[in-house]
Amino acid sequence: MLVYSNYKESRFNFAMQTLHSRIRAAREAAGYSHSHIAKAIGISKQAVGQWEKEDGTIPNGPNLVDLARLLAVSPDWLALGHGKKERRVLAADPTIAEVEVRAGMGGGGESIIVNQPDGNGGTIAADQTRADWGIPEYYLTNEVGVRSNDARIIEVIGDSMVPTLFSGDRVMVNTGDRNPTPDGVFCLWDGFGVLVKRVQRIPNTDPPSLRISSDNESTQSFERTAEEVHIIGRVVCYLRRL
Repeated sequence: MLVYSNYKESRFNFAMQTLHSRIRAAREAAGYSHSHIAKAIGISKQAVGQWEKEDGTIPNGPNLVDLARLLAVSPDWLALGHGKKERRVLAADPTIAEVEVRAGMGGGGESIIVNQPDGNGGTIAADQTRADWGIPEYYLTNEVGVRSNDARIIEVIGDSMVPTLFSGDRVMVNTGDRNPTPDGVFCLWDGFGVLVKRVQRIPNTDPPSLRISSDNESTQSFERTAEEVHIIGRVVCYLRRL
């Protein structure tokens, strides 16, 4: 379905001859700061400022598409000025894949791998998905602080993270954040399965080590070197039935 943006026409009547000026006008019309754009796309605030300078740099293809979607303008209009008067955009929110995992928090689980078409007549290995979740872009970027391309959803099973997480909860994992500084709850692969655990750096260890613990007091914590643990991403939110 096509919708029309509600930007005021006056916002677009000045200096629309360059990509830099169109980026600036669309950002101001959307009410976003340089910091907001930088966080949503995953670049520096200085880079956004360069995009708006007439003698500055220009965004690459993927960044341009992400920027157009965030600002609710057509990529063609943003890049080339085409369709400036209509400014039609697709009214579609990103979809977040819920990855099929056989188990969860307690003993670990195994992600199911399937072969999917690669668009060139072959196949590639990919995680099997249980469902695609439509989540508003605004919520992802402003409330959760995660790019849609980095987000995955999994179901957690077991009681090791009670009372923070319960069996059957869905959690959103930010695969773009794999650094356990600051400490937090992470989805990780420990060599045997997928876990959802609390991860903490152990200071002054050589080699660098991590403490992996549960919120359930009856479950013991354990330590692994950073090389022994593959962090999939930081858990940023959860969904639970009341």
